[in-house]
Amino acid sequence: MKQLFPGGEPTSKRQMKAYLTTIRVPACDTKGNVRYIKIELHKDIASRVNTCFEEMAKVKFPIRDAYSYTWRDMASGT
Repeated sequence: MKQLFPGGEPTSKRQMKAYLTTIRVPACDTKGNVRYIKIELHKDIASRVNTCFEEMAKVKFPIRDAYSYTWRDMASGT
């Protein structure tokens, strides 16, 4: 976790925003059409995730939905 969050693990959505970025990646639908979708994710893995989506689009691997990061409060409140 220290590698992902060198300033300490975020405890709020606002703190987490400092570690995030939004990228636009190609995604092939089930008919073979490439469209672009936005994904919000940790900035340190953005280039690797982008490369994965580019490779999948190149071989027309169909992607119905792609989800990424979403802040959620813990049920315990901490």
